[in-house]
Amino acid sequence: MKRVDAQDLHYSFGERMVLRGLTLELEAGDVAIISGKNGAGKSTLLKLLAGILRPLRGTVKIQGLSAKEQRRPTQLGIGVCIQENFLYGDLTLEENFRLASHAMKESNPTRLQALISRFELESFLKTQGRRASQGVGQKASLLRAFLRSPGVLLLDEPYAHLDKDSRASLSGLILEESRRGAAVVCVVHDATPFEGELVSHWQLREGKLIRS
Repeated sequence: MKRVDAQDLHYSFGERMVLRGLTLELEAGDVAIISGKNGAGKSTLLKLLAGILRPLRGTVKIQGLSAKEQRRPTQLGIGVCIQENFLYGDLTLEENFRLASHAMKESNPTRLQALISRFELESFLKTQGRRASQGVGQKASLLRAFLRSPGVLLLDEPYAHLDKDSRASLSGLILEESRRGAAVVCVVHDATPFEGELVSHWQLREGKLIRS
């Protein structure tokens, strides 16, 4: 069973067609790095894979299930990090993480603590979501995506607002999840030197994916 199986995807904003018959297939452990110009449709593709948007034409199956068969991505082992961080502004980061753990039925506090340490968030746990810097907010969003040891990770510009060390740490974590068997779709603005045995690089141009 393919972890990601997107076939003949079409999507438009009004009369502007951004995806034109796009296909993407990923097995367990595959990592797809997708780059392209602003407006190429990268974020749109990710939202289609996550079930946030529905294609005009074509099909999406994640771990064998279509969007109609999915209840919520987080309940099916899908980790999603899109550009909106979805932190509750009045809650501290610690409270946000506990709420996310409860919503995902995450019962492994060791995993949560390990990710807090990995993203160096210990000193920000009492910070309200609305007061978090862009970098801290990005790390918090990534933590939520990785929290459940998901089978599929959908990451939109995950390196944005991260410093050099944090970017290196994130790349290492993505490779660890790949070796565990997760399929990863990572959308970036520019091509990245990120490499690995099962890593493929793609350009999104004219509504389709072209292997780099």
